[in-house]
Amino acid sequence: MISLSPLGLLAIKSIVITGLAWMAYLFTKQLSPKIRYFTLQLFFFILALLPLSIEVFPEWHWPYTSSFIQPVAQPQDASIGSMDLAVVTAAIDSAKTCINSAEKSIVEDLYTLKPDAEASTSSAMTWRMTTHVIWMLGIVIFLFQLGRELFLLRRLAQSRVEIDNHPVLDKLWSSLAAVNPLPSPKFILDNSTQIPFTFGFRNPVIVLPPGAILWPEERLKAVLLHEAAHINHQDFGPNIIRRLACCFFWWNYPIWILSKQVQLESEKRADHWVISHEISPYDYATQLVQITRLLQTPKFSMVSSIGHASQLRNRVEYVIKEDSSTPVRMGIFSKFTLLSLGCLTILSACFQTEARSALSSHTALQQQLHAPVDQLTPLIWQTGEEENAAAVTPLQELLSHDSAQVRSLAAWALGEIKDQSSFTALQPLLEDEDSWVQEMAIRSIGELEVPASLELINPFLYAPHLHLRLAAVQAIADIGVPRGTTLLWNAIQTWPPAQRTAAIQKIGEYGNYCAVPLLSDLLREEPASNLDAIVGLGKLKAKESLSTLLPLLSHKDSSVRVASAKSLGMIGDARALHHLLPLLRDESSEVREVTVWALDEIRA
Repeated sequence: MISLSPLGLLAIKSIVITGLAWMAYLFTKQLSPKIRYFTLQLFFFILALLPLSIEVFPEWHWPYTSSFIQPVAQPQDASIGSMDLAVVTAAIDSAKTCINSAEKSIVEDLYTLKPDAEASTSSAMTWRMTTHVIWMLGIVIFLFQLGRELFLLRRLAQSRVEIDNHPVLDKLWSSLAAVNPLPSPKFILDNSTQIPFTFGFRNPVIVLPPGAILWPEERLKAVLLHEAAHINHQDFGPNIIRRLACCFFWWNYPIWILSKQVQLESEKRADHWVISHEISPYDYATQLVQITRLLQTPKFSMVSSIGHASQLRNRVEYVIKEDSSTPVRMGIFSKFTLLSLGCLTILSACFQTEARSALSSHTALQQQLHAPVDQLTPLIWQTGEEENAAAVTPLQELLSHDSAQVRSLAAWALGEIKDQSSFTALQPLLEDEDSWVQEMAIRSIGELEVPASLELINPFLYAPHLHLRLAAVQAIADIGVPRGTTLLWNAIQTWPPAQRTAAIQKIGEYGNYCAVPLLSDLLREEPASNLDAIVGLGKLKAKESLSTLLPLLSHKDSSVRVASAKSLGMIGDARALHHLLPLLRDESSEVREVTVWALDEIRA
């Protein structure tokens, strides 16, 4: 399954839906403001509900099974005997240490406790947690601002400074009632208001500046008709929905820009309603210019207002053109495109990376032991990824499954869990008829780090299949005991050069400082033909290898000097500094470049 945090998935969903909304906005540019407004408002409605998508929207999932196991029937003749777990357990304490080191070094901590991986995981978790905290903090701040505005509007609605029995207002609402019945609003004069606006649901409120009473009748009529249009369209609720979407995804700047565009379409829609009631487009455009020129932008972001200075030019052009333009109708192609974008938006909102289940992974696996392979593999993969120790028993049962893919994946999961009780259960797979199952069993036994398993793994160092030999090298390197070094040395000497190089790379990647003697012995023969062994010492980060690497800095072959300098940089021991400095004058430019890098690494 795809591994993604809930907030990470939520962020991706918001970006995708915002992109689809912008596509819809650009596609409907030639259509009427009403169509554009409703289309874009639907996207904001989905965005506002997106944080609750798990509960609100139905789920659909993208099943993604990463199977790296390719079953190929390869008979294996090696006969491996079983061992008693009690004997293995008794042998662990006495065989697990490297006797070559007088005291426990930093390198031992590095490769027995694997702090690099833990540090990397810890760093990723810290970064993720920091991002989540910043996101949540931003949401709290913006929601606080939203709540403050709602509180101020509620307090304003309860104000006693109300206009009663104004002849223009009475005449206007009488004429509007004959065209389209509207609820009677509450008119309020507010000294802090510079521009008229309206808000409210069942009991709408129109707020006017104190000087509005003295306005000419034509201007007051245009203003009140415009606010009446917003009341008729019930725009206050959609305004809050857009603001909520912006609060939840405050970091997504395109959402804020799109919200302003929707507000513009809302105003155009109200303008269209006004010019269809008693006022000519040119007279209304004149009033718009005068009102916006004299007044300021409203102090509340979620109210509907006639005056937005930034939108003036666009609205005036629309009002004037509306008188002479022919409305563009939606064709079949337009309807199909908008429907497709809507479906993609709904699917994006419903998408989940993994199915929610009340059952834990091990319980689900236990109940699905006899399910088809395509249902079993995701469950096995999940238990391995979670390192769920409670799944050991069902995984051990699956080691005898008819499918080689299931056996291999179950063996891998047991290796990830690292429960030493799985050692006995994994042993029969070393004789499996499928060589890929054998490989996974070898790797998993190595992950268990049981020293006594060396006797089982050693025969595979001489197996006919290269992938089995390399798996054995990796397993012995994982176990990391001195005797394993001897076994590796005796085996890889007989391998062809190319295969020996691959084995050395495995030792460098998976081994610990116990492998230093093995790689050092390889370098005593001919360093120029064992460059991978030099780099392998660097990957091991074992300070014990300095005695082997430092003399190689003066080797006649420049490739040996390059590899040695690189390895010393990986190890990072300050004792190598004065040995590296002369290489800054080396005749080889590559040696000089790598030396500069190594010095920087050591000083860091």
